[in-house]
Amino acid sequence: ETNVAEIIIAETGRLAAQFGQVQVAEDCLSKASTGRSPIARINGMLITAELSLSKGDSMTLEEKCEIINSCCHTMSLAMYQGDLVTVQDAAALLWSHAVQIISKNGSQIKRYLVGACDILNKVNSQANLLRSQIHFALAKIFENEKDNVKALDHLKKALSLDYFWSDHPTRLIHPFDRFIVPFYRMLNVTFDSYGQQ
Repeated sequence: ETNVAEIIIAETGRLAAQFGQVQVAEDCLSKASTGRSPIARINGMLITAELSLSKGDSMTLEEKCEIINSCCHTMSLAMYQGDLVTVQDAAALLWSHAVQIISKNGSQIKRYLVGACDILNKVNSQANLLRSQIHFALAKIFENEKDNVKALDHLKKALSLDYFWSDHPTRLIHPFDRFIVPFYRMLNVTFDSYGQQ
């Protein structure tokens, strides 16, 4: 019963953080982070990540990278607990933080994005739109580093995912592919018929 209460407190804290109830979230965080339930402690880590979203510009780059690292670690812990919902929640939080710094500092968070993709693949996550976006971002990072082989690999992975975005105005089955396909074709031209750059 104690574990169930701790989990409920932790989940309440996550909801409070999402709706801007900082004091409630922090109170729940203090209880969840010291709980005996591993799931409650994992949710406590997500409360911290959720609360840090509101800080935004006041955080240093190192602090933002640490939060992204924490989200990746949370995904791993949740995967070993068999909690697919928390894995996907942590992935969404990781992506929310990554989007803020990826354009200028993508190489600093590359390993966390790769880790997130690997975990989402291992649990066979159906969050395919998120997975496609992360693979696309990784492809851009690898292209900036002049590693077109890895960039193409991530683009192939992005294209292989099947998703439907019902809110997209075009009602296309794969609306994000309008960015992925041209980028894939552009990089593919850099290789000759023997796969050499």
